[in-house]
Amino acid sequence: MKLRRGVLAAVLLALTACAPQGPVKLGFPGGLSGRVADLGEAGRNGVLLAVGEANAAGGVKGRQIEMLIRVGHAHGLTQPLTTSTWAATESLIQLGGRLVEGVTLAQFFNREDQSPRYRAFAAAYLARFKAEPGFASVAAHDATIALLAALSRSGKGQSLKQALLAGEPFDGLQERWNFDRNGEARHQTYITTVRDGRFVRVE
Repeated sequence: MKLRRGVLAAVLLALTACAPQGPVKLGFPGGLSGRVADLGEAGRNGVLLAVGEANAAGGVKGRQIEMLIRVGHAHGLTQPLTTSTWAATESLIQLGGRLVEGVTLAQFFNREDQSPRYRAFAAAYLARFKAEPGFASVAAHDATIALLAALSRSGKGQSLKQALLAGEPFDGLQERWNFDRNGEARHQTYITTVRDGRFVRVE
């Protein structure tokens, strides 16, 4: 499923069901105050319109939808939330604070990796940019390595796409990976949760 990054930055949604005959509860824990208030309010308004339209059309399988909107109280989440890898940035924790404690995310990046190759990259990244690398840094690095490798081994009359899809697995920072027949990168998936202000792997 492809999700727009702007939507992910503005809103995290959780759909939870109550009793069979009760309403469908849709949680909106977006920030409605502070630095992200404009995004939070815009996201909330979009959700409210969608919920209103859905309820007018009969709801979900005959059940009305009830909105649960949090107003920036820093007590963490009251409903389980899961979102995509694009939300798994350090800014999520910096801006969300206690409100994002307990959020679960799927990632293609292992922050706890102790392999020499990754540790060397992380040290070089920190020395140059004065920050820890995140998933976008690792993904961009691996994509560049794959691009350069494909350019180096592409044959006469072979397109770059063909070279990328036909080649041997690429040596990424944390794993050897390749593309599937649809051109999607095949990576190991890690399930993480926000715990005490850090992304922690869920075993």
